[in-house]
Amino acid sequence: MNKHYLLSQTKSTGSAYLFFLLFGARYIYLGKIAVQILFWTKLVALASRR
Repeated sequence: MNKHYLLSQTKSTGSAYLFFLLFGARYIYLGKIAVQILFWTKLVALASRR
């Protein structure tokens, strides 16, 4: 594998924490948008049960 390609594909730890803390979007950062929508849907369903 090309070293420059691998370095361009790595994720920043600081960006991951920023996405997680500000938006609760840990899965969007990893490219798993459907999982993130499912997570938010579950969160809203659990919050509305009260």
